Amino acid sequence: MKPLPIRLLSGLLLLLMVTSLTSCVTLFCSNTTRVRISATPGTKLIKDTANFTDLRSIGLFDVPATTDGKSYIIPHSGLFVSIPRSASKVVPITCEKDSVRKTTYLHPVFSKWCFYNVFNYGLGFLLDGSNPNRYSYKSRVYVNMNDPLDLKYNRFAPMKKNETTLNCSIPYATNFYFNDNKSISGFGFYGVSVGGNYYYKNNQFLSLQAGVAINLPIPVPAAYDRYGDTINIVNLSSIFINLKNNYSYHRFDLGYGLSFSKNSWNENKYIHDSSHDYKTYVLHNYRNLTAGASFSAYYRLGKSLHIGLLYQPWFLSIQNSPTFKYEHSITLDVMWRYRLNHNW
Repeated sequence: MKPLPIRLLSGLLLLLMVTSLTSCVTLFCSNTTRVRISATPGTKLIKDTANFTDLRSIGLFDVPATTDGKSYIIPHSGLFVSIPRSASKVVPITCEKDSVRKTTYLHPVFSKWCFYNVFNYGLGFLLDGSNPNRYSYKSRVYVNMNDPLDLKYNRFAPMKKNETTLNCSIPYATNFYFNDNKSISGFGFYGVSVGGNYYYKNNQFLSLQAGVAINLPIPVPAAYDRYGDTINIVNLSSIFINLKNNYSYHRFDLGYGLSFSKNSWNENKYIHDSSHDYKTYVLHNYRNLTAGASFSAYYRLGKSLHIGLLYQPWFLSIQNSPTFKYEHSITLDVMWRYRLNHNW
């Protein structure tokens, strides 16, 4: 392999020195930050020239917000508001609907870019010590005008009756417990699931989920190999479907319901012989169709991203004749939910 040219090496070294001697805030943060404001339909945002430098309606193309001179109409998709960064300034957000006026307040918080200074050995923290651009405001604000006495704001608009979502998730880490005369408990990573939610009441919904969880031994998607003259491999998996009733409270979702699963437990031994090949010996081969319950708790991290725990205990084996037998899976689930319709 040819060595890198001296000019290219010099350029890379110069780039490394420049990025190491500056800060992430200086490189990536302007003097203003954009906040997305949405509210109950029919709400107007009172004009505030002291704090808002630019307002734009959100759509395929951001266009200047519609105003009557005193207020801005908040469309269904929301408004983008540009606010100057400050270390101490509390910004009031005043909204009005049907002669009811409500004011909530945005407090400055550390910008996410400030924490990326760990990648330049922490030198950026020293440079950002007196830089007001290291502060920002919450990127999303939803103002509920149906409750004027509640002066707090939410980050996201609540789901409403007759709205639906499409769900895709990765069962990232799962603990398995299977029972076939002797029991086995195992742990592994990855899987996939799809499903959907239907809101039959405001913030109450039915969910359907189907997926598979497996026990890959490493937490990152990468190739791996096993070495040795004798190798034991245990494969655990659960192909499941569940139907749950769920309740939403702010950014939390709690659910309970029924689940069905096909659980598999395969254990093989591979022995290296004199022909430089491996002979395979099946030590265990278990299949079980089972029914039971399903419980879940999720927390909303972003617009679509949720993280939570899915506990599925199974009590009734229906593989051959119905028998009572306890098995379970406990999963750390990373889920994305995509809203399919709006009930304005």
